[in-house]
Amino acid sequence: MWIFLLAVFSTTLKIVIADSKCSVDAPARSPKYHLIEKCYRSKLGMVSKANYKSLTSCQRLGIEKKGLAINYSPPEAWSEGNETVGYTCEVLKCAESDGGLSMVDDSRYDYYSIYAKPIPHVNSSCVPALGMFFIITKKQNYTLGLRECKNLSSLPADVTSEQRTDALAQLLLGNSIEMAFVGMRSKNGSAFISITETVTENKNDDEK
Repeated sequence: MWIFLLAVFSTTLKIVIADSKCSVDAPARSPKYHLIEKCYRSKLGMVSKANYKSLTSCQRLGIEKKGLAINYSPPEAWSEGNETVGYTCEVLKCAESDGGLSMVDDSRYDYYSIYAKPIPHVNSSCVPALGMFFIITKKQNYTLGLRECKNLSSLPADVTSEQRTDALAQLLLGNSIEMAFVGMRSKNGSAFISITETVTENKNDDEK
């Protein structure tokens, strides 16, 4: 039987405490959007859209809707003779992977992502509201798989909520995979802690 490693390009930190009833998530840090491309717009699917005059307001909407990226049209772009935009803020379900195949040249917009460079691997899979994931299909043990995760500027995916567990199970099922390593470890026999605590994350630029 093949056992795969599920890697995630993530910016959140979660802890799961085991008790007699259930496990609960610790509060996750709010993501931050990084300017990736000026005068470009992603055509990936939208989860929400609105008209805002400030980038901060657009970013807040992105966080509220759990968007992985946003297209934002700054006020200065409106006064340069450009075609009128429908909405100045577009919240995207997913983020562009390496290569940006859904990016189009559009001087009215700037593209922002919660993933600073290096951006997710070209073969990453998007799970809306959760993140970008990459399945390492090479047969290897956990230690070697963890090393390969680091080489991808990623970390093993965690299953610290029912939503994540269900979504990642569907991702594996869609790839005909029965089992996969994930990023969890035991602590003193009373808690399961995300491996993100011990592995260097794909940090935001302002956290470096």
